Amino acid sequence: MKDIAMSKSYEHPVHSMTIDPEDQIYNDKFNQQDLCEIREHKGIEFDLELPKELHQYLYSYQGINQ
Repeated sequence: MKDIAMSKSYEHPVHSMTIDPEDQIYNDKFNQQDLCEIREHKGIEFDLELPKELHQYLYSYQGINQ
């Protein structure tokens, strides 16, 4: 993953250790069994709401494009 992250000149999910098994960049890094395991892994469920101020701050960026 480090070599993928270092090769990107833009912010990519791999920089946050986020793996999208549908992203073609991982095809030569993981075998199909590994990608299947990643797809089937149960993600973390968050049951707590964000604090109101943080929620407002994050959503203040909604719709802003660079």
